[in-house]
Amino acid sequence: MSQVTLLSLLFDVLTFHSSNSHWQSILIWLHTISDVTNGLGYYAIAIILIYFVSIQQQIKRYQRSEETLKEINNQLKTTVTNQALKMVVL
Repeated sequence: MSQVTLLSLLFDVLTFHSSNSHWQSILIWLHTISDVTNGLGYYAIAIILIYFVSIQQQIKRYQRSEETLKEINNQLKTTVTNQALKMVVL
């Protein structure tokens, strides 16, 4: 089979729906709008997942920094308490 006949066979099989005379233009627009809406939905899902992952990372950083601040606060309390005890003993 030559390339010309293979290409013509492919183009005969893979013709667009709009080339069919039975399709109305409103039906073509309906398919186009639904395809675009589906595509936007897939992109929106990906963007929202990326947003949630970034927020989760920020929350983890905040929790770690909060725990660090609590540890520093406890160390300061212990140090101040120890210094106050030393002053009382002296």
